Amino acid sequence: MTNKYIFTCFVIVFLCGNIFAQSAIGGMVDMNLASRTNVPIGIVLAYNISTLPNFVYVQDRTATIAGLKIAYTGAPNFNLGLEISSMNIPIQNVSEKVRSTGVIITTRYYFN
Repeated sequence: MTNKYIFTCFVIVFLCGNIFAQSAIGGMVDMNLASRTNVPIGIVLAYNISTLPNFVYVQDRTATIAGLKIAYTGAPNFNLGLEISSMNIPIQNVSEKVRSTGVIITTRYYFN
């Protein structure tokens, strides 16, 4: 986590000739509440929608990925966090998207 509020956005578009082939668009907000308040908590929110083949195996369908991280940021070189992610992925011959949810406890130590 940083000492600022950060917003990241990306757009990826692949064209095949004059035909729109595949794309992805997403964004992420990274907020460290300790930089403005006395609460040493960092929050990351992320969202991505994609037709790229590394997530989508069915043509003309989209996959969505969302994530949330809450982390302790009180130590200067260490944070401890909880990450929750959810993916909705279309599968061939299945009418509804398959949903996957994951929960991860993370620790990070930053070396100087």
